[in-house]
Amino acid sequence: MKAWYQRVGDGEKVVLLLREILGSGVLIEEGWLEKEMVDYWVVRLRLARPAMEVVVKLAGPRAEYGCPFERTAMWYRLVGRETEVVVPEVLAADEGYGEWPWRYLVMVALPGREWAVVRARVRGEMDERSWRRGYEALGRAVGQLHGIQFEGFGEVGREGKVVGGGRPWGEALRERVRLMLPNERLRDYYFSVLERYGDWLAGIETARLCHEDLHGYNILVAEGWRGWELAGIIDFDKAWAGHHEIDVARMDLWTDMTNEDFWRGYETVAAVGAGYERRRLLYQLLWCLEYGQETEKHLGDTARVCQALGVEVVRGFGGDLAAF
Repeated sequence: MKAWYQRVGDGEKVVLLLREILGSGVLIEEGWLEKEMVDYWVVRLRLARPAMEVVVKLAGPRAEYGCPFERTAMWYRLVGRETEVVVPEVLAADEGYGEWPWRYLVMVALPGREWAVVRARVRGEMDERSWRRGYEALGRAVGQLHGIQFEGFGEVGREGKVVGGGRPWGEALRERVRLMLPNERLRDYYFSVLERYGDWLAGIETARLCHEDLHGYNILVAEGWRGWELAGIIDFDKAWAGHHEIDVARMDLWTDMTNEDFWRGYETVAAVGAGYERRRLLYQLLWCLEYGQETEKHLGDTARVCQALGVEVVRGFGGDLAAF
């Protein structure tokens, strides 16, 4: 198998980039390519000098995603400053394609392992009890994220301000849907559901930080002497100023992401409003349409949400083949 630097576009320049950021004495001991897509790479590097591990995200002009690395860096710094949530320390971020062939984000790597990977291996009553601290800590951490407020709903720029000063929740949600659902048929379907249940969103006035991607691979845990503990939260690329219930609604969709311990931790610092049980179905449906994987599990999750809403069941997501 090719080494990581042979698979990354102009990979040898990564060493030069790190030397610019950390000094000319940088020495890489080992490296792994953690993710590779068209013109996009995530590399984890263990440095012998200085002694540390870093994560380097690179995106060229043909990358599928927008990769707003400077905005992501802003989120990490904001969360690190305003909460106790552990997030990566940003070393550098740039989207300007100056002397480098890619946009980049360089961070200190967090210790720990992905929640979804570790949680899948837990078996037995003793193991379940060992997770209680982890769930409660996760609830507190998500609640602290939701404690960060904005002047209005909408996308947040790299300076930490809502673009255009914000708008009412219903308008901001519709604009977000347009960004998230490129499939016109699925988008129109979701708008029809919003039209039917729009009154469920009445009275939502406070915009808060929404991570928008709190799944089990963006939450890190580590085993301590009293059980599994939260090690950090990563990947704020999709974060915005939204209705905070979107995050917990999606987590509620997965049986291994929330439980009574999670909610006990969450409610020490934040809360959902009256009517959450209804609104979460709207937010879960949006996730189902956005993710759009035609696996048995995801189609089953989507069908259950549609049935709970009393709307036509989505049976496919691809292109013009979106089926109902």
